[in-house]
Amino acid sequence: MPPVRRPVAIVLSIDAPTYWDRLDQSTSCAAKCQQLQTELAEPLRAALAKKFAFADWTRPTAPPADTVLVRWVERPPPDTPGSWVEFRLIGAAGRVHPDSLRVVFEDFGNMLDRPDWLVAHVRDQWMRRLVPLLDGAELVPLVFGKIPVNVQVPFPRGQARVRVPLNGTDIGASEDVPPAFRVVATIDDPGPPNSTAVADVILTGCVGTGSYVCDISEVRYPGPKVLSGAALATLLSRRPGVTTKTVHLHSYSAGRSTLFAPGSDQ
Repeated sequence: MPPVRRPVAIVLSIDAPTYWDRLDQSTSCAAKCQQLQTELAEPLRAALAKKFAFADWTRPTAPPADTVLVRWVERPPPDTPGSWVEFRLIGAAGRVHPDSLRVVFEDFGNMLDRPDWLVAHVRDQWMRRLVPLLDGAELVPLVFGKIPVNVQVPFPRGQARVRVPLNGTDIGASEDVPPAFRVVATIDDPGPPNSTAVADVILTGCVGTGSYVCDISEVRYPGPKVLSGAALATLLSRRPGVTTKTVHLHSYSAGRSTLFAPGSDQ
């Protein structure tokens, strides 16, 4: 069996002309800018390992399927001047459009008025600013939750509760805030009318210690079709076949122990 956590590579890129100018008086990412990228890599890896411990953030020994690109970019008009940090998931097979989210990072006044542009000081200032941003609620469903965990969820026909064969320790999850899952699955609906489609099955209300037992709360078909409540109960009453393709975190809170954060040096 493969490890539950899937390995992820990290690439950093400073793509903001104001930062290039302040660091190197350059129109590109020159020596100090490149040094800053290098020195941000390990503290950022440790921060991601703590916040999103369901993935393996240790340095991969072989090219992984998933790569997270972290970019610092300037906010163009008509946005308020300043910078974003962009988290972008790239590289996995079958991913046609990269999944990304931009978060406001720094206003223009800070960018211009920072008195000290020594690389070590900027690194520390940026990490202090960046770590709280990793608590954003949208980062899991829109970016990091797109990284699968290596498990298969069995769906007994007609049942509204299913077992996810992993526990909190496997994914570094909080004991106080249970995760929710998004299972990409093929649904064979006997109908009438009969149909076969790939949909997202959302699992919430998860409880358990040795493994999670969760409720099927929604089935999200491509487009606007979402089944919940009575419509979902009707679907389940037809005893459809549901076959797991991939399993993802839909919501997640990390546990406090660094044992749950591979790659962390904190």
